[in-house]
Amino acid sequence: MQVSWVRTAVVKITTAERALALATLALLLVTSVGQANPTDKTLTLGYAHWPPFFVEHSNGEVGGVNADIIRAALQPAGYNIRFMEMPWARGLRNVMLGQ
Repeated sequence: MQVSWVRTAVVKITTAERALALATLALLLVTSVGQANPTDKTLTLGYAHWPPFFVEHSNGEVGGVNADIIRAALQPAGYNIRFMEMPWARGLRNVMLGQ
C-alpha cells in the first residue's frame, strides 16, 4: 500500500507573530545598512503603517510598539534612527538585496 503525503497547510499568523516578523525585518535591515558604512551611526529603517506597531503621529514622528522597541534597543548604542514608510513587499525586497 502506498501512502501519499500531500498536504496543503493554511498558516494563520497572529498579530503578535506579524509584529515579531516586522521587528525581525527591521533588525535585518539594520544589519544590512550597518554593514554598508560601519562608521555611520544613522540607520534608515523601512516600515509599513500598521497600528499599534508602527504609526505616524501628527508631528511626523514615527511611533508605536515596534518603533519604540527599536529605539530603546539602538539609541543607547549611539544610533540615530530614521524611519521610511514603504510597502511590506518593497521592504522585504530591499533586505534581500542588501539595500
